[in-house]
Amino acid sequence: MSHYVIHGGVAGKQRMEIVARACWPATFTLLQRVGIREGMKCLDLGCGAGDVTFEIAHLAGPKGHVTGIDMDSAKLGFARERAAREGFSNIEFRQGDVFEWDDDTVYELIYVRFLLTHLPGCERIVPKLLRALRPGGALALEDIEFKGYVSHPSNSAHDRYVDLYREVVRRRGGNADIGPHLLGMFTAAGLQDAALRIVYPEPTEGCGKEISILTMIGISEAVLAEKLIEEQELRTILSELERYTRDPNSIICGPRIFQVSGRRASE
Repeated sequence: MSHYVIHGGVAGKQRMEIVARACWPATFTLLQRVGIREGMKCLDLGCGAGDVTFEIAHLAGPKGHVTGIDMDSAKLGFARERAAREGFSNIEFRQGDVFEWDDDTVYELIYVRFLLTHLPGCERIVPKLLRALRPGGALALEDIEFKGYVSHPSNSAHDRYVDLYREVVRRRGGNADIGPHLLGMFTAAGLQDAALRIVYPEPTEGCGKEISILTMIGISEAVLAEKLIEEQELRTILSELERYTRDPNSIICGPRIFQVSGRRASE
């Protein structure tokens, strides 16, 4: 059974495109803060269909290079098709399991988003990330505290969705509220100049507000498989979330995102 609770493929790609658009303003600021520049050799670990990978490739320029690694072959297929279609020559996409990945002193910048939250024993990845950086290289990490949603007015279906997501991630060995733990994990591993910023996706209509219902759809198979919910309740939740999302007066913003940045020690 996969530890990743949100379905992949075409539907997963479409959801992540919306997430990427909602998160991009804060992600761009994070990349600027760690000093991304033309000519850098970069890694996007857990890249999915490459929404951020392509942005990093633009920022690194033709003299730079970006490697995107993910386990989802379908999403990587979409990414490779886009790279060919748009003429990117500075991107490489590789399929791989993050626990088997073991690059050493390769990258000047590593970016990771919404990956560690899904991984059992994710602390094993932390030293690997630092080891893959060149001395002085920069790490930019984003991950969630799922209980940190902002939603108004109160809605029982949305509350149930948040509880289901947190529990199904826990059942699969992850931690949906990993965000507050990240700074301590990385500073203990030796990350230098570590910094923390907490942000939210942009909750604008058509770009961010519908993430909740799309994520609930995305975890439907997992919550049913874990017997956390019956199909009738699932249909009721999805119907109410759709109504809640369409309500022009509702506010749906989250989950809370913890951004951690820093550098590998110079040698």
